Order: sequence, then C-alpha cells, then structure tokens
Amino acid sequence: MKIDDESVDLFPTAEAIFREYQDEILWLERRRRNLIITSVFTCLMIGVIVALVMPLIIGIFRSPYQGSGAHHLTAELIYGLGALIAFGFIQYEFIDGFYRKLAKRKCLHILASYLKMTYRRGGYFMMTDVYDHHILPPYAQRDVEEGFAGKFKGFRIEFQDFVINPVRRFLDGSSSPTFRNFYGLALKVQLNKSFKHHTVILPAREQRRFLAQLPNANLFLHEDVNLVYNTFNRHYVCLSTNQIEARYVMDPAVMERFTHLAETFKTDVSASFMDGEMVVMMRPKVNLFEIGSLRAPVTVLTIERTLQQINALRQMAEIFELDDKAGLGARVRDYS
Repeated sequence: MKIDDESVDLFPTAEAIFREYQDEILWLERRRRNLIITSVFTCLMIGVIVALVMPLIIGIFRSPYQGSGAHHLTAELIYGLGALIAFGFIQYEFIDGFYRKLAKRKCLHILASYLKMTYRRGGYFMMTDVYDHHILPPYAQRDVEEGFAGKFKGFRIEFQDFVINPVRRFLDGSSSPTFRNFYGLALKVQLNKSFKHHTVILPAREQRRFLAQLPNANLFLHEDVNLVYNTFNRHYVCLSTNQIEARYVMDPAVMERFTHLAETFKTDVSASFMDGEMVVMMRPKVNLFEIGSLRAPVTVLTIERTLQQINALRQMAEIFELDDKAGLGARVRDYS
C-alpha cells in the first residue's frame, strides 16, 4: 500500500504492540501450528481410509474384483490421493477462515484502541443506512465483516468492509442476480454541517454501467459538474443537484485528497455528500484488515500494514480542515 506521508510511519507503534501483547500473539501462533498439524493429520487419515474402503465398495458392485495386486495397489493410491486433495482443499478453506476470524477477534480491537477507535465484528451501520446516497449497487443479500468507529479531527468516522450479492434491475421493475459478489469498503463521516443539495462523485469509466444498475432514476436528475482540475476529471465524474454548491464543496484540495485515497488503496472511489454526512465507497484490490492466516502468522509487518490501512481511512477527516473559505472545511452556504 502506498503511503506517502512520513508521519504515518507506524512501524514503531506496531513493534510496541507486538511486544506488549506478545503472549496473545504467541498463543495465536501455537493455535495456528496446531491447526496446521491437525489439518495434515486429518487429511492423511481420510486418504488412508478411502484407499482401504473404496476397493471394497467397488468390489461389491463389480464382483468378483478383477485385477492384479499391483493394479489394486495403484487404484488404492489414486483413491486415497484424490480424497486427500479434495478433503484437504475443503478443510483448508474452513480452517483458514476460522483462524482469520480468531486472529481478527484477538488483534483488531487492540490495534483500533491504539488509534483511539473501537472495533466491532459486523460493523457499525447497516448498508441500508447509506443506500439513499445512490453510490451502492442494488443488492439482494449483504454481509458486513468488521467495522471501526471513532472520532478524528472532531468528526465521527465509521468504516467497514462488506460483501453484497448485486442484482440488475430493469425498467419494467423486474430484477435478476448477477452471480458476482461485490466486495467493498464503506466509510461514513458525520459532519458538523448540512448540505442542502446532493453531490456525487463516480468513477468515469463505470458511470454509465453504474447508473444503469441504480434502484431508481434519482441520479439521472443530477447535472454534470465541470470541475477545473484535469487530473481529477480524467478519472471521475461529478454529478449534483446544484452546480454552485458542488463547485464550492469540491475545491482542488478536496479532489487531491480523494485522488490520494484512490492511489493509496489502488482503486476507484465513489463519494456522496448529502444532508449531514459524507459517504465513500470503494473496492480495494487487497483484502483489508487481514491480520493473519494459516500461511501468514501475525508479525510486526502485518500489524503495521493493518494500522496503515485504518489510519489512511481515518485521515479522510483531514479534508474538512483544508480550507476554511472553500471546500469541505468551510461552512456550506445556502445555494438553494
């Protein structure tokens, strides 16, 4: 992950956390090794059992059992190896998921507390709470994995990663599943101001497809806002119900912050400003907040990486302090 600001070098903090909670981390490492040993032993046992039982089962349906002793041995090895591979893959997915959740439950609340935030499995807000911002595709099912909340720069910030099962809706009111899960991250900031209009930022390359999937035609009533910032305009489209307020809020410093956020997580960003909150949606290419897995134990580097991810999202609140005369740092005037 790209972090340009040297002030967010959190390696000393990660090292301090690792030392202070070394007993818990060592307990996780012992559990990881025990799970690996148990998994390997179980796979071997399943392979041996299948190798011994399958020839007997086949012999019942093909009597008498044909073939030489070498043929029998080859068949038994094939059956056993096939069972070992199939069961091993399924078991690994299950045990790895169990350990990931265990590592998160043990570590993420510790990391959040060091950043003066709180951590909760299942997140802090329902996805339906941000649905009216119209930057989230329509979905049939949703699942929030984990979330963080706290105050930064005086603003209440909540963010969480989620997975939804999107649906495509048609003009006649019908819908159909897309069979592709949408993994993303939602960030919500409670503001000390209120927007009288609705301003939206969408990735330029996804604008038409995104609008076609919206649950209603609300965004079709929004106007294109031509922002005088070429770097931003090449990647994003700004839509708003009020041109003046949109230009007032989206000053170059704010656009620069959004561009930096997209570069940090190597993904496009969608944002909405409405009523008293800002909502940001993105689809990071990396799996966020992963602190450990069967193949990767909890280390100082994994702790630092997770701290940087949390801190990069938390720093979004800095856009509210960029300028007290324009942008999100200023008081929103009445442009109705």
